[in-house]
Amino acid sequence: MTSKKTLLYAAFLLEMCLLFFFRNKLGFVISPILMSVAGFTLAIFPYFLFKSGGIKSVSTIRVPKLPASYTAKNVYWVQGGLLILFWIWAFVLFKKYPIDIAHSDILPFINDILLKRFMNGEQVYALVNGFNNYPNAFTPNYFPFHWLPFSIAYLFKLDLRVTVLFFFSLSSWYYVKCNLKNAPVGLVTLFLLQLPLLIALSILAKQGADFAANIEVLIMAYYLFLASSVFKESSAVKAFGLVFPFLSRYAFLFWLPAYFYALMRKKFTSAFYTGLIFGALVLALFVIPFVRTNPEILKQSGDIYIDGAMGEWKGQSWQAPGDKPFQLFQGMGFASWFYTWGTGTLRENIITLKSILMYACLLSALLPLLVYKKASKYLSTSWFSLLSLKFCLTIFYAFIMVPYLYLFWVPMVVSAVILMKAHLEEELA
Repeated sequence: MTSKKTLLYAAFLLEMCLLFFFRNKLGFVISPILMSVAGFTLAIFPYFLFKSGGIKSVSTIRVPKLPASYTAKNVYWVQGGLLILFWIWAFVLFKKYPIDIAHSDILPFINDILLKRFMNGEQVYALVNGFNNYPNAFTPNYFPFHWLPFSIAYLFKLDLRVTVLFFFSLSSWYYVKCNLKNAPVGLVTLFLLQLPLLIALSILAKQGADFAANIEVLIMAYYLFLASSVFKESSAVKAFGLVFPFLSRYAFLFWLPAYFYALMRKKFTSAFYTGLIFGALVLALFVIPFVRTNPEILKQSGDIYIDGAMGEWKGQSWQAPGDKPFQLFQGMGFASWFYTWGTGTLRENIITLKSILMYACLLSALLPLLVYKKASKYLSTSWFSLLSLKFCLTIFYAFIMVPYLYLFWVPMVVSAVILMKAHLEEELA
C-alpha cells in the first residue's frame, strides 16, 4: 500500500466505523457529513491518484511471481473458511431471530403475498388489502429480483434467507475469481480479496438482528457483481451485472447515463450490445410478465413510499411520546435534518426531502457526464464507471427518505471493489 493510497483506506475505515463501531456517537449532524465525505473521497480521490501517477499500469510494476495454483489454493482456502463461518453464524442468527412480521414485514410480504401469488399463477402486482394491518390497499413495490430469487427456497419449504446466503457467497466467489489472476501476492491482497466477506461478517457481529430480518445482503451481492462486471469485456456479463440491481431497486438508475455514455465513447458496439441484452432481460423478466398486465404498476407502487416514510417519521410504537424517530436518528443520511429543522408538517418535510433527493440524483447523473472528457484522460472506462457508481450511490443514500442502517451496507461493497482495483494498480478496460 503506497502512502498516496492511504486516504482511500482511511475513507473506507471511516465508513466502517460510522456504520458498525461508533455509529451515531458523533450525533445526527456530524455523522452523516462524515459518511458523505468518506463516500465522496472513495469516488473522487482515485482520479487524482491516476493523474499524479499514484496508481499506475500493472505493466510498470514488478509483481512477485508464485505458481498460480499455489496462489489460488491459499486464497480459496481462506475464502472457504470464511464462507463456512458466514453460513454457520448466519444460521445461528436465523434461529435466534426467526422471521417475525413484528420486527420486519419484508420477508413475510415476499413469502405470503408475492411468492404465493406467483406460484398460484395470480397477478403478483395486484392490489394488496389488509397486510400487516396497513390501512389502505396498495400495489406491491418490490421489483422481481427483490423476491423472485426466493422461489426455489419457497418451493422446497426452506428458510427464505438461505437464498441470501447463496447469492452473496456466489457473488463473493466471482469477485475473487475476477481479481485473483491479476493480484500481486501478499497479505494486503489476501485481505482485500476477502473484504466483501469481512464486511458481511461485520454485519453479523454488529447488526445481526437487522441481517436476520431483511434481505439487504442479497442486494449487496447484486452490487458486488455489478461493480465487478464493469471491468469485464463481455457485453453479456455487463448486462447481467445491470439487470440484477435494476430489477431490485432503482438506487443506481441515475448512474446509467454516465455508464452507457462512457461505454459508447470507448466502443459503440459494446454499449449497443450491452444495452440490447439489458433491455431484452428487462422486457422478459419484468415488462412482459408483469407490467404488460398492469401498466399502472410503476406509478401506483411509488405512492407507498411516502406513506411508509410517514410511519417511520412518526417514530416507533415502543418509543415514548416526543422521542425523536429511531430510524431517522442513527447517524445515517440527512433525513434527521429535515425532521429537526423542516418548517412544514411531517408530510410536507418528507415531500421536500423527496424533491431534494430527486434534484440531487439528477445532479449526480449530470456531473459525471460533464467531467467525462477530462476524467477520461486518466481513467479507463471501467474505472470511470466504478467511481461514478460510488458517487451516485453516495448522493442517493445521503438524501434517502428513511435512512435504515441496513441500506448503507450496499455502498460498502462498492468501496471494497475500489480498494481492490486500486491495490492492483492497473486498468482493466
